[in-house]
Parts: sequence; structure tokens; C-alpha cells
Amino acid sequence: MNPSNSSNSEYPTPGTVNLYSDVLVAVRVALDNAVDPAPNTLHTVPVGLSTGPVGLSTGPLPFPGGEDEALELWLDLQLHKLVIATSYGTRFESTLIGHSARSFTDTVLDALAVLGVIVEIDVASINESYGVE
Repeated sequence: MNPSNSSNSEYPTPGTVNLYSDVLVAVRVALDNAVDPAPNTLHTVPVGLSTGPVGLSTGPLPFPGGEDEALELWLDLQLHKLVIATSYGTRFESTLIGHSARSFTDTVLDALAVLGVIVEIDVASINESYGVE
């Protein structure tokens, strides 16, 4: 079944993909700030995700506490998966299908914690943007 031609609500909608993107961008900002807590405020650059062959990606992010380690989060929109991979070979995957705003955010933060990355993002702000209390 092609999700773009389906009326089945189990597949992520454009609004849901936007939510997922907001969560990954929040993680990206938090990790960048953890490595460089005093960014140059004179030249603020908009933060977003990069497009790739299968979806959207944070690109390589600094791994807090790691010298030359990195991690990357991406939304594989072909296989409907969240993928988190580290430069030392650990990989986490989870389906994008069926997540609420809160459950997707929890999945991302829990997966990062298992990988040894504790990150704080403004979950309340993200949830509020999508009508989650």
C-alpha cells in the first residue's frame, strides 16, 4: 500500500512529520548548546534538518563527553522509521507509525538515554504547539 495514496491514518501526516522534525531540531539545538554553551548571538543561524535520499536528518551531531564521537538522528520517510546512529556503531530504530506527540518525544529521549546521551529539550513547548497537555 502506498501511504501517499492511502486514507489510512496510521501513516504519518504532514503535520505529524512536522512534529517529528521539531523534536529532532530541539535535540540538535540542545546537543549543539551542550558542546558550545555560549554560541555567537550576533549571527544566529536558523536550525533545521537536512534532506537526504530517504528523509530528513540532523546531520552529524557532537556526542556530549566524546572526543571524536558523533551521532545522527533521521526520519526515514520511505520505511517510516526514526533512526539514531552513533559513530561507534550503535544504532536505534523505531517505527514512526502510531506515535502521538508525547510518545514520539519520549521514544527519542529514551533512546538517546540508552545510548548514553542525556539531553534536555523543552517538551512542554513542543507538546503545547501540537495541542498536547
